Amino acid sequence: TRVPYVAVKKVLMYGRHKLRTSELFEVTLKDPELRRGALIPLSATHYACVYAGEGLSTGGFVYSRQTARGAHEVVAINGTGIEHRRHSLAFGKFQALTPRQAAE
Repeated sequence: TRVPYVAVKKVLMYGRHKLRTSELFEVTLKDPELRRGALIPLSATHYACVYAGEGLSTGGFVYSRQTARGAHEVVAINGTGIEHRRHSLAFGKFQALTPRQAAE
């Protein structure tokens, strides 16, 4: 199933769930073995951080590939958590910060 990713709005529709994301970044890790070890799909060209929300309680990363027309299709969503797994990051719910809070 192809899942379109609306990068401009920083929103990912995951089933019936609407998840907020960071902006898209290019995947710069090119070595296939390192990508496998980092759980980055080989077909991914871009990624974004996904904030925790309904349907993804701990946040994570969404990986997409850019199509010939410039659109992005999701190739994987990797959730994160605090349980012993192959990753070490966890994200909470999205919070908008004032410039002062962000600087602290």
